[in-house]
Amino acid sequence: MENTETTDRKPLLSVIVPVYNVKDYVERCVDSIINQTYRNLEILIVDDGSTDGSGALCDVLAGRDGRIRVFHTANGGLSAARNVGIDAASGALIGFVDSDDWIEPDMYEFLYGLMMEYGADISVCGNYFDSPGRSVVQRVTQKPLILGHKEAMDLLGEDKLMKNYAWDKLYRRELFDGGLRFPVGVYFEDIAVMYKIMDRAAKVVMFGQPKYHYIYRPAGISRQLYNEKKEHDSFVAEHEKLLFMMEHGYYPGAKKRLIKRAVHSMNHLMMTDGTERSVNDIIERIRPFDNVGVGTIGLGLYLRRYLMTHHTELYRKCYRSFRKLFKHRRK
Repeated sequence: MENTETTDRKPLLSVIVPVYNVKDYVERCVDSIINQTYRNLEILIVDDGSTDGSGALCDVLAGRDGRIRVFHTANGGLSAARNVGIDAASGALIGFVDSDDWIEPDMYEFLYGLMMEYGADISVCGNYFDSPGRSVVQRVTQKPLILGHKEAMDLLGEDKLMKNYAWDKLYRRELFDGGLRFPVGVYFEDIAVMYKIMDRAAKVVMFGQPKYHYIYRPAGISRQLYNEKKEHDSFVAEHEKLLFMMEHGYYPGAKKRLIKRAVHSMNHLMMTDGTERSVNDIIERIRPFDNVGVGTIGLGLYLRRYLMTHHTELYRKCYRSFRKLFKHRRK
C-alpha cells in the first residue's frame, strides 16, 4: 500500500475515473494511473451503476493500491459520476481520465511541470487517437504555448488546437469552487462546462506532446449516429458557449462557427424522422444571426442557412436526396 501523505512533497492530485460497463478496459486504464511517475495521487473511481461486473472489478483494483477509492452510485451518466468525484476530491489538483482510455506514465508529471514552470491554472497536453491497428497523434506543438486569459478563451472557442475535452488537462482545484460542475443528463457535457472553467483561469499553458490515449470504441456513447438528443444537445452546448464568447468579446469567429455548427446538427437531424421539435429549436436559436452576411460566413454557408430557416422541408428533401446519391456513388 502507498501512503499518500509521505510519497513526495508535491501537492495531492485527485484523478477522477467515471466507470460504466467497461469491464474489458478499466483495468488497463487504472493501471496506467497507478503507474504514474507523479506518485502523490488519489484515484477516485466512480462506478456509475455498471451491470457488466465493472463495479466488482473496481473493488478488486482498489485492493492493489491504497490510493484508490471506489464509489458505487446509481446510473446517472458521465457528468453525474464526474461530479461525485469532484465532490469527494481532496487534492489541490484535479484530472479526469475516461475509463476506456489510458495515459502515458509521465502524463501528470508532465502537466504538473508545465503548470509550475509557467504559473498556470490549467495545463494541457496532446493526445493519441487509437483505433484498431492504428494510432494517430493529435494537436502537436513544438514548444509550450503560454496563454493569457483571452488568448486561452479564443483558442478554446476556435476548438482546433485547444479542444473542449476534460481529460487532456490538469486543473487547480479552486477552478471548481462555488459549485461549478458538469451538467447532468446531456451529451457533450465537456463543451457545456469547459468554457466556464477556462474563463476562471488567469493563465493556461499548452504543450502539444501526446500523453493521453483516446480509444475509438464503436459502442461508446459518442459513436451513436443520427441520434436526435445527441445532435440537439451538441448544438445547445455550442450555442451557449459561443454566445458567452460573443458577450465577453472572445473569439472573433464565434458567429460563423455557430452558424456552421447549426448546419452540421441540422444535417444530421434531417436524416431522422420525428425531429421537428429539435429542428425548430435550432432555427429559433440562430434567428438572431439572420443579418450575418456573406462576407462573414461565405456564400455556401449563407445559402444553406437561408434554406434551412426559410424552406426547411425543401432543405430536408434535398439533403436526403443528396445523401442517398452520395451513398450510392460510394458503393
